[in-house]
Amino acid sequence: ERGTEEHFISYYENGVMAREEYFVNDDLIAGNYFDTEGTPCEYFPYNEKAEYKGGIDAMHAFIARNLIYPREAIKKKAQGRVYVKFDIDTNGSVVNPVLVRTVDYDLDQAALNIIFRMPNWTPAKRNGLPYKSSMTIPINFNLR
Repeated sequence: ERGTEEHFISYYENGVMAREEYFVNDDLIAGNYFDTEGTPCEYFPYNEKAEYKGGIDAMHAFIARNLIYPREAIKKKAQGRVYVKFDIDTNGSVVNPVLVRTVDYDLDQAALNIIFRMPNWTPAKRNGLPYKSSMTIPINFNLR
């Protein structure tokens, strides 16, 4: 059994098919893209999520290399997982970080600091055009 199958077709105002996409369980299986004359062009997904350059593993590596465990938090033996929500603007800049789940003031500030220091992302795109999107990530603080 393949699961839930969906077939989407969109058209230009002139009635010519712009794109068709096939999904199984929300995963893109195949897609076609056409110009306003109906000529096939290089396909790109309608929706593309924002992505840290180099992928999720590169983001984790950046955090691991640059996160500073605050001295005061170490003294208090504070640890836990801080969740930070932020926007990725149309240029890929990380903006408007907000604490979603806090643990300790010093850990919260360290989590915000690492988000402020993050390099630009590849912005989200809709039909090939960048748009502002939001992301929430956990920042883990563990004493060993």
